[in-house]
Amino acid sequence: MGIERTSEQALLVPLTLPEAAARSHNEQLICKQRLLNSKLGEADSNRLFAYTGIEENVADKKN
Repeated sequence: MGIERTSEQALLVPLTLPEAAARSHNEQLICKQRLLNSKLGEADSNRLFAYTGIEENVADKKN
């Protein structure tokens, strides 16, 4: 994986191409999970994403 950046570093240092591609891919996956959440309910979509190896704790984002 790429180098983890703090929010301050992210503002100061531009992303490398691989980092930008990974961020874009992750954002697409998060959007897909949110769409599933709205259609299936959180429990079902989180279980589905666990099968695909994608884990995101939706409860943390709501707080």
